[in-house]
Amino acid sequence: MIGPGILSCPQLNWVCEEDWKPSLSQSLLYVGAFIAFPVLGWASDRWGRLPIIVATSVMGGAAGVASAFTDSFVAFVSLQFLVGMTFNTHYTITYILRELLKGVDLLTSDISNELNHILFSWPPEVG
Repeated sequence: MIGPGILSCPQLNWVCEEDWKPSLSQSLLYVGAFIAFPVLGWASDRWGRLPIIVATSVMGGAAGVASAFTDSFVAFVSLQFLVGMTFNTHYTITYILRELLKGVDLLTSDISNELNHILFSWPPEVG
């Protein structure tokens, strides 16, 4: 088992012969986010945003800490996949929750401000 303070990449020989392993683990992290995004969106609509935020925080935190102490590549990649499934939720669900709490008037104001910024601010920057 790899303990704290030991670098996992050199210790597990991920530097020379097996230098593809860090790239694969990072890719699977984002695959987990891609797969979980619609599933957790549906779950947050079904059971509420706050329970999903709490569940993904606990699951992502536990998987992240556990991935630091694993010595198996399959276990590490599996835990990275779980972290990937949870990290995107913190940004999207909290943003949607904030928008829902603001009310319709402020949401309409935000949308019009963004459209004004997109439509009228970029032409001078391009030329």
